[in-house]
Amino acid sequence: MKIIHIFLIAASMTLISCSKKLDMTSEETADSSMEAIVKGMSEEEKAEFEHAIQAVAFEGENLFAMAADPAAAEKRMKERLHGKTAKQIIAESKKLEE
Repeated sequence: MKIIHIFLIAASMTLISCSKKLDMTSEETADSSMEAIVKGMSEEEKAEFEHAIQAVAFEGENLFAMAADPAAAEKRMKERLHGKTAKQIIAESKKLEE
């Protein structure tokens, strides 16, 4: 019975961390929401998530356009990530790799 209880707590914590969304409205909210999302992830999950964030954020970006207008590029990247869960970002990244 105790093992089932521990398993249910662990599963609940995993689901909660998966449902947290990135808040890209400011640097502070981005940092705190990122910390909340990766809290409890294994190193492998963190690496996958970080790779996915880069893939989604930079998708379709042109380095010359980014250099010409970095503020606009940053805004587009934030818009691609804002309000998404880790699961959504990873799924979108996998879709881009197909």
